[in-house]
Amino acid sequence: MKIIDLLNKIANGEELPKKMKIKQWQYNAENENLEYELFDRLFEEDVELNDEVEIIEKKKIPEKLGLCAYEDGGISYSWSISEASLKTKINEIIDYLESKGE
Repeated sequence: MKIIDLLNKIANGEELPKKMKIKQWQYNAENENLEYELFDRLFEEDVELNDEVEIIEKKKIPEKLGLCAYEDGGISYSWSISEASLKTKINEIIDYLESKGE
């Protein structure tokens, strides 16, 4: 994405990336107002409309594991107690990370 594309998104009221990097400047939606900061950077620094914007993706938290039995080729299997407790602990860790925004 380029800066001009970002300006078009602002003009059209579209959702904007939460974190991005333009040259040395890193934008974080939690700490800054994008419109103000972007225009400030355009007029004060060496930033041009065709400069690339690097979108910084949020870390993906793995999905929770299922705690159910499964069937394979007509044969039914169920998780052993140790597998179920391991999955429960992994799910607790995922819940904790989600609550911290990790």
